[in-house]
Amino acid sequence: DLVRITLPRGKKIVKVAALSDRRASGTQAALLYEDLTPPPPPREGRILPPVIRAKGLGRPTKRERRLIERLHRF
Repeated sequence: DLVRITLPRGKKIVKVAALSDRRASGTQAALLYEDLTPPPPPREGRILPPVIRAKGLGRPTKRERRLIERLHRF
């Protein structure tokens, strides 16, 4: 069965090979599915827009700082 999962950081596609009757370790659980998610695009291809601030406005506000940090995570 194919399972499509939507996460905040993107979508995943997983093919379930088998089910287990018990809880197992991560290495054993990894044998029960196959990740078919395509790889993310290379980081060099991503161009971040410059942060434009008027001269003399000082340091960014907390909200602006969080937006800047969110841009740098990708």
